[in-house]
Amino acid sequence: MTASRVFRSLLRAAPAVLIAVIAAATFAVAGGVASAQAPGIPGLPSFSHRLEIQPGQSQYTGSVTEGKTDGYAIAAGGGLNLHLEVASPNNNARLSVAPLIGPMIATEAPTADFLTNGTDYQVQVVSADGSAADYTLTVKADPAA
Repeated sequence: MTASRVFRSLLRAAPAVLIAVIAAATFAVAGGVASAQAPGIPGLPSFSHRLEIQPGQSQYTGSVTEGKTDGYAIAAGGGLNLHLEVASPNNNARLSVAPLIGPMIATEAPTADFLTNGTDYQVQVVSADGSAADYTLTVKADPAA
């Protein structure tokens, strides 16, 4: 008799659990932001620019202010040699590059070179000394030989 009571109470709780799971999934799909971060998992930065990279050269300009970064999400097909370079009048702009899944490619460097594998990449432009910096980001893409 006790086992049947436990089973019935679990059946009553199942709809509430199912609703909570559906609500959490809907929140995530709709672009919701969780207020807590799991330990050991880095948070995803926000990006103000999404770039679709094709073979050739493109330039993008922007400005980073004290304590702020400028972010790019780069979508590139597989098999492209990418060269990213950031330049600023006071030489204090730097970039960090990482695929959405995988190790960092460059950390606060003036340039980054890598072969794309079809995934998206995160690029952040920062000021090396923390002061404001206007910058030009140059992206060169060549098909891999």
